[in-house]
Amino acid sequence: MPGYGYHAPKDFVDMVEPYLNSRHNLKRTFLLLDASVGITELDKIAIDMCEEFGIPYVIVLTKADRAAKGELLKCVVKVQEVIERQTKGCFPQPFLVSSLHFWGIHLLRCFIAHVSGVL
Repeated sequence: MPGYGYHAPKDFVDMVEPYLNSRHNLKRTFLLLDASVGITELDKIAIDMCEEFGIPYVIVLTKADRAAKGELLKCVVKVQEVIERQTKGCFPQPFLVSSLHFWGIHLLRCFIAHVSGVL
């Protein structure tokens, strides 16, 4: 699926809703949020879509290496608050990753293998 952030197509919601609604074999969705930016209104819309369709999902905080440590901690806390207070279908722990330094990638891969039935 395409991203919904900075370069998102104008009809993103119209394009994604039918996909999410019709994919009955979809086991889990992974929402990638930019940790250096924090949770945005577009992220909240994506979360609402997953909640609306009852799709289990996981939040992955990307670009962990770009955020200052204090800002990264604020972002993680904010995301955890959103998960705790505003979601029912979200995995309770966000994954923190950096593709540049491979932080958290192995753990995320193991989780994906587990939920997809490979492990």
